[in-house]
Amino acid sequence: MESKVTLLKEGAELRLLHVFQSKIQRIITTSKKLEDMSWVRVEECLEGEVTTGGTEMAIFGHHCELAKSRNKTLNYLGDPFVLCVHKGETLLQIKKKFESKHGVSGEDISKQKFACVSTFVRYLMDSEILHSFWKSGAELRSHFYIV
Repeated sequence: MESKVTLLKEGAELRLLHVFQSKIQRIITTSKKLEDMSWVRVEECLEGEVTTGGTEMAIFGHHCELAKSRNKTLNYLGDPFVLCVHKGETLLQIKKKFESKHGVSGEDISKQKFACVSTFVRYLMDSEILHSFWKSGAELRSHFYIV
């Protein structure tokens, strides 16, 4: 796989994601041959983004908008991403990581709302610690959204 991807840093790790309709379904961890590559996205893990399961965890991030219908469903758009969240990090710190990783300006990011979504939408404040929204080591029951 490394031979087919241009890496920003030589020797960087790659992450395989199963993506469907602009939403990450899972991180692919198997070494088996992948039959259907149409749902696979390869992402470079930058320094500090590889999780060991200790005090950090990977959360799935998505860009979305609320549908204009009565049931207020979410429409996913753009490229989903994985964020490595360390214990004690606030949303403001995560926003700074996001800015540098994706080349987004602070002005653009200030126009967005950030939310944690499981069975309901909970908009986040810059001072909130994100790690507390997910159980360490458990499968993610909620996702991180930029609305």
